Amino acid sequence: MNSNMTGKPNVLHRLLDDRDVYLTLQDYQDEQNLLFERLLNGAYRSEKVSEEDYRLLVSEVDRFDDWEAYYQHLTGLYERFIEAMQNELQRRIVVGATYIENIGSSHKNYMSALRKYDALCREYQRSRGIGA
Repeated sequence: MNSNMTGKPNVLHRLLDDRDVYLTLQDYQDEQNLLFERLLNGAYRSEKVSEEDYRLLVSEVDRFDDWEAYYQHLTGLYERFIEAMQNELQRRIVVGATYIENIGSSHKNYMSALRKYDALCREYQRSRGIGA
C-alpha cells in the first residue's frame, strides 16, 4: 500500500456488498470525475447551467497526487456547480418576470407563465434552503 508524505494510505478501503474493495486515489478520482461530468452534462442538457458555466466547470475537472488536495478541489467544484445552477435559476426568474410584465394579465399565456415563474421561485428557494 502506497503512502503520501503524511503517512495516509493512497488506497481507499470501502465495504461493498460484504466484499472488501480497495480503490487507489487514481481510481477514485476517475470514478468521482466521471460522476461529476455526468451530473454536469445532465444539468447542461436540461438548461440548469449556462453554456459558459458548463465550459468553465468541465475545464476545472482535474487530478491530484494526494487525497486532501483532491477532496478540497472536488468540494469546491461541487460548490461552484451549485452556485452555477442557482445563478441560472435567478436568470430564468428575471426573464420570466420580464415576460409576465410585458404580456400583461389579459394575455392568453399569462396564467401559464405565472405558474412557471412561481415554480422557478420555489425551486430557487429550495436550492437555497429557504422554506424547504
